[in-house]
Amino acid sequence: MLSDKRKIFEEIRRKAESLLDGREQLNTLPLGSELKDLLHEVEVYQIELELQHNELLKARNELEISRNEYLELYDFAPVGYLSIDENLKIRGINQNGCLIFNKNKSQLVGTNITKLIESSSQDDFYLFIQELKDSKNKSSAKIQLKGFEIPKYYMIEGLISDKELSGESIRISITDISTSVEYENQIISQKKNLELVYNHIPIALIGVDESLKVNLWNPKASELTGISNLNAIEKRIDDLIKVCDNSGHSFYKLLNNGKNTEICIENQSGSNRFVNFRSDPIYDVNKNTVGYIITLEDITDERLIRQDLIQSEIRFRSIIEKTPIGMCITDKNGFYEYVNPAYCEIYKFTREELINQHFTIVVADEIKEFFKNLHDRFIDEGEHVEVRGEWEVFDKNGAKLNIIADAARIIGSDGDPRKVTFVIDITEMKNTETRLRKAMEIAENANKAKSEFLANMSHEIRTPLNAILGFTDLLKSNIYSNEKKDYYLDGISVAANNLLMLINDILDLSKIEAGKIIINKSKINIIDLCEEVYKIFEIIVTQKNISLEINVDDSVPDILLIDEIRLRQILFNLVGNAVKFTEQGKVAINVNFSPSETGFGILTVEVTDTGIGISSSQIISIFEPFVQSEGQNTRKYGGTGLGLPITKRLLEMMDGSISVVSKEGFGSNFTVTFEKVEYKFDGNYINGNSLCQEKNDLVRKDILIYSSNNNNPFFANLEKNNSNILFFDRIIDNDLKIIEFKIDLAIVEIIDFNSLFIENLIKLENICKQKNIKIIGISVFEKEQIPLEIRLLIDYYINLKDDFSKANKQILDIWLEENKIQQFNRVNIDFVELKNILSADTLYQVSNECMDLLNQSKQTLKLAKSTLIIDNISKFTDQILIIAKKCELHVLFALGAYLDDFTKKIDIMNIMITLDLIEVFYTKIQLNNDK
Repeated sequence: MLSDKRKIFEEIRRKAESLLDGREQLNTLPLGSELKDLLHEVEVYQIELELQHNELLKARNELEISRNEYLELYDFAPVGYLSIDENLKIRGINQNGCLIFNKNKSQLVGTNITKLIESSSQDDFYLFIQELKDSKNKSSAKIQLKGFEIPKYYMIEGLISDKELSGESIRISITDISTSVEYENQIISQKKNLELVYNHIPIALIGVDESLKVNLWNPKASELTGISNLNAIEKRIDDLIKVCDNSGHSFYKLLNNGKNTEICIENQSGSNRFVNFRSDPIYDVNKNTVGYIITLEDITDERLIRQDLIQSEIRFRSIIEKTPIGMCITDKNGFYEYVNPAYCEIYKFTREELINQHFTIVVADEIKEFFKNLHDRFIDEGEHVEVRGEWEVFDKNGAKLNIIADAARIIGSDGDPRKVTFVIDITEMKNTETRLRKAMEIAENANKAKSEFLANMSHEIRTPLNAILGFTDLLKSNIYSNEKKDYYLDGISVAANNLLMLINDILDLSKIEAGKIIINKSKINIIDLCEEVYKIFEIIVTQKNISLEINVDDSVPDILLIDEIRLRQILFNLVGNAVKFTEQGKVAINVNFSPSETGFGILTVEVTDTGIGISSSQIISIFEPFVQSEGQNTRKYGGTGLGLPITKRLLEMMDGSISVVSKEGFGSNFTVTFEKVEYKFDGNYINGNSLCQEKNDLVRKDILIYSSNNNNPFFANLEKNNSNILFFDRIIDNDLKIIEFKIDLAIVEIIDFNSLFIENLIKLENICKQKNIKIIGISVFEKEQIPLEIRLLIDYYINLKDDFSKANKQILDIWLEENKIQQFNRVNIDFVELKNILSADTLYQVSNECMDLLNQSKQTLKLAKSTLIIDNISKFTDQILIIAKKCELHVLFALGAYLDDFTKKIDIMNIMITLDLIEVFYTKIQLNNDK
């Protein structure tokens, strides 16, 4: 600035000297040199002053113009400007400042600026002023002004100018920053929201740099891996996250995969978690990778749920596939989309032959249109359209079927309706109804025959009774000779024997129908039996002048194991009929045997005669009770017509059969066949340990029998040979009779399953447990038919469908402890065995790993027991079966198998019992582990 002024003065002087030189040339006065110099200087100075005055006038004009321009710029500047004095009063303010304060200049000048500032910003303003005064430099502050409904924020900047005449002046600029503050608040809010998301997002967020060192590690990452943020930052990611060996994934390949990948990772505690892994690269401005953002979404629970859903779907599909009810799904147009095996079985089509075919393939042509219209209405209008009913359809081979069908309307995943049809084949039921009608006709005929039989019986019974009464009255009169006396007695004897035969036949048939006949096998010699029969009928055949032949083939063994009493009865009936209906010729008994290497053979007994024979129309009914062939009436031949029916039913009970070939007028041939007769005996039969020996061993025992049926032949057989048997039909708590009775064994007959029986059985079991007595259950039921609650109260079970000798052998085996209960390595351990195993002081050795698995499953067991929800029980069942298999716990595996079976049957009572047994097993495991 000084150099510019110096240049201006030098230029003025130069001009002044130039003007003076011009004047000197005009001046001709002769003056002294000094005076001339002085005049010269004066003139130069005068000219210089004139020039300076001109320059000053010019500068003043320019300065005025500049000042006016400055004031104009100051007044209309986009930023508010104001100045305040040392008392903070406004001295001057520009137009924009007036607009900011929303007041005119006259209202603002002289006003203390603090009155225009919100109280919340007063402190900030005073600090701003104080900082200006202290630093004598620029300062700034953010304030809020009064008079605005919506808060507005302003930035003020100021400086202190040089002292003026009126005192120190503070110059302030004020700028509206409300929009910036709003943006700043939004950014802060977004930042806080992002921090909340970062801290609470259920997905692990991990950031790594290009060297794979962690620089970002959110709380979920700590929770998932068990590693804190402090221990993770600046560590390599591959040192923190271990991918399970069985995942089949490389960590480095996963980094650049760019998509979700399901992997298994091992956390800090050593347990495995399944996650969705995703890694995305981070680029700088030059598109260079500077790091990665990794997300880990824990899907362990979802995976378990998915597995449960898959298992549920498998179970549901298994139910659909195995249900005996036919089921199909057709689309909205009636074409098959799905058929289950039962549906295919009903219609004899394969699944492939039905899929994509129209469902009317199984109906007759004349009604296809009707079924199609019914299907379309059902699809369009819904289930209020009645489709349930009984229909006639045809299978693949054209055979007519009777079915009951019903349907449900469902919506598929594509949004289209579908029809689910359920089909039950009642063809056999219809056929059964037809057979029942025929059977009713037969029954009516049989009833008619029975009435005729009773009419005949009234005659047959009255005839011998009349004879007995008549001859008895004659004997009472004492008017007879000795010859008459013998004759009367013979008449009474014959009549009584005939009457006894009639009654025996009726009683035998009644016993068979009531199931009271017991088949007992014993060792017999068939030749001796045939000779016995011959002796009985010898007198009769001699009187009738016919022959009776016995032909036993050399292949027949000396000893057979068969029911001697029933075989004798069968032979009596057949031979008796043959002799009765043969007037001339002969009756023959032919015995043959076909042995095999298994020790069993086929025994065949034929009874032939040359009697009156049987017509072909009558052969079908001769084995029905109370029916006699035409021409075989009781008037001529006598009898009840019960011999052959009794024979047939006895054979059925002995696993035998009977057939007949006959021609009217030429005789008959009855053939009895036993398909499986034991003829080669092991040591139990041919050595010293015979059946008789077994019975003797059994006799020496003291037996307690709990039964409401003292007439059981099995008990009668025991009682006949044993004086130390005590019967009970109910048990009293702490029953003194039982306690005082010396018991070797307790036998319980299971007749019914009512609560009273179970209550008494529990009492008996408590008493027997104290005396270390085994309880044997006997019944005609199959073991599986007996409720588990009862099976758990007995130690052994014997099925009385077997013969008495076999039952006695089983009891003896139990006594001799030849069949001790062990821990069988199989799935189907019987529940009685399981109860004995779990009640014993058995030590279950398991590894720490297995113990951990069992402890983990306890919560599932608790949930299953507390809720009894089938899904919870199924989940627990699957869990323990896996644990049992892995740890080789055979008893637990057996319990799991039973629990699975009961769950499928939804057998709640047995489910509860099984869960209790499993809890006992867990307790024993825990006790052993604590040792």
